[in-house]
Amino acid sequence: MRFACHPTPQRRPGRSRRSRITRAAQVRLESVRVGVARTAATAAARSSIQAVKARVLVRPKAGILDPQGAAAERALGALGFAGVSEVRIGRLIELEVTDPATLPEMCERLLANPLIEDYEVLLDSAP
Repeated sequence: MRFACHPTPQRRPGRSRRSRITRAAQVRLESVRVGVARTAATAAARSSIQAVKARVLVRPKAGILDPQGAAAERALGALGFAGVSEVRIGRLIELEVTDPATLPEMCERLLANPLIEDYEVLLDSAP
């Protein structure tokens, strides 16, 4: 005996599941196709603009406590590496930019926290 709280939906004869794409799905599919075409066009335009590779070194400021650096310093001493002091752990961010003059603003607004971190911008001089 079969009990169901909802009746099983019946398909219309002559229509397959594949042909029942909703209009919203068709619009999404078309926007993906257009997006791929736009992305290819944008990539072609970017290739004509010379991008500069840059590295941004972000480190805690001198007066700011660095618990990760302190833990690494203790661990290095425990592993038998003598003469290690003032360990500071930061991060390295590599990116390509078309206008290197915008890098300080990028660092101030997003890449580094200027209240507790210092940053250093290094530009690649390779052709």
